[in-house]
Amino acid sequence: MKRIILFLLICTLAAPLVAEEAKPRPKGMLRTYIIPAYSFAFSEFDADAKSRDAAVQATSLGLAVEYGLLDWLALSIHWAPLWTFWSDFEEDDNLHINGLHDIDFGVRFQLIGDKSLIADSDKIRLAASVVLRFPWVSADWKDESENFIARDDYKEVDPDKHAWGIGGRLYFDYVFTQAFFLNFYTEFIKFFDKDYEDVNLDTYGDPVHDDYNYGWDLTFEIEPTLEYALTEGVHIGASLPVNIKFTPDVSVDGTSQNDTATYLLMFGPEISIYFPKMFIPTEFRLSYLHPLLGRNSPATHEFGLYIQSYVQF
Repeated sequence: MKRIILFLLICTLAAPLVAEEAKPRPKGMLRTYIIPAYSFAFSEFDADAKSRDAAVQATSLGLAVEYGLLDWLALSIHWAPLWTFWSDFEEDDNLHINGLHDIDFGVRFQLIGDKSLIADSDKIRLAASVVLRFPWVSADWKDESENFIARDDYKEVDPDKHAWGIGGRLYFDYVFTQAFFLNFYTEFIKFFDKDYEDVNLDTYGDPVHDDYNYGWDLTFEIEPTLEYALTEGVHIGASLPVNIKFTPDVSVDGTSQNDTATYLLMFGPEISIYFPKMFIPTEFRLSYLHPLLGRNSPATHEFGLYIQSYVQF
């Protein structure tokens, strides 16, 4: 059970829509994202950061929308991943983690850059977001328990934390040339208590404990990025993001549970092609993340396809 729970936490943290550049979101610009993704792991990092065998797979779909109210102020809804619609555990053909994920509502401020709130700059771009995480409803664990007993398809945990959270994101770009910039990104989400019985199949029906808390999620990423205009209507790009994600020990009724903290360090290439002259300007980005180091987490490999479209109102 512990291994499965930790896998789900990492899948949630390592969702494809993680880091973004600090480029301004112009007034009246609607930016939409569609993000199919595939994750798999052949092994996992244990509590001593050593690898051991584990075989899991999951496929998800994500959506996101951003709209620039002002040149320095944008609203966003990030539901990425939105839905894990297929998953497979080698150890149990009936086990799955399918279901809906939680939703982020954000307000983004362009602090430094073109038409920004604080200062204009063509070398430095700085943006910050305030984020509210809205939880989806937990599974009906009574039904899942009955499915497990009947050896039908069942799940032991949800595909996301399904807990209220609040936090922020910080985006920083240093622009070396028109074709090259370096992006730094960080995200912090603090979670509130949730009902212990709603956490997973093991906690369902527990008469002793009341509250469960995931603590927080913390992400850092650095991403060197190249962009080049082949023609006026075709732009290409490439980057190599390196990111690390942390979670602390979870707590039950205010008591920390030892050896449940996690981290995962990943890196991998990303390539993109952008068609600014299309009827609806669209960018396609293909990414891959490879696990390097971790603790209490699967060695998760991730493939993601970003389809970004831009509509000016």
